[in-house]
Amino acid sequence: REAGVPTQVLRIVPKDGLRYSYVLWIDEKSKLPLRADLVDRDGEMLEQYRTISYTVNPKIAELMSGLEDVQLPAVLTMPKGEIGTSNWTVGWTPDGFHPNDLNRYRMASTDQMVESQLYSDGLFNFSVYVANKDEHSLKGQLVRQGRRTLHSFVNGDYEISVVGDIPPATAQRIAQSVTFNVTKSKQ
Repeated sequence: REAGVPTQVLRIVPKDGLRYSYVLWIDEKSKLPLRADLVDRDGEMLEQYRTISYTVNPKIAELMSGLEDVQLPAVLTMPKGEIGTSNWTVGWTPDGFHPNDLNRYRMASTDQMVESQLYSDGLFNFSVYVANKDEHSLKGQLVRQGRRTLHSFVNGDYEISVVGDIPPATAQRIAQSVTFNVTKSKQ
């Protein structure tokens, strides 16, 4: 039971151990998720969403039906720093993760160019950041705060950082798989 109603418990567990797991409590009647626990491979809870009480009211659907006809202003988009290719590649990601946006932008705090590649499996995300090594580079840092992991290390002339909703060992393996072409990318 959760929020005073009967629920079905659904466990989403990775076969490879390279991601976190979810435990969901689903209301048997409304099929709404009432609780979601994110746990690591040792069973430690990293994050929890929990419904204390709720009401399902059919009048809400009727009231919201008019939103379809509302004229909203156009969505503003910020220009992206998308690029087509880079001088580095990620050699390994867990099965199911696919690359999305590849970007290049200048960091405001250091005025340094940084490239980033976002990866997702539809449930979890992480990004790989590559920059030229400098005096601000984080050498060998591995931090996990809740579901978020940061792994950063220096490889030759580059600082590689992996940030995302993945276990620390997975972030470390991804970062160490980054390889570089001989020619440097244009700054």
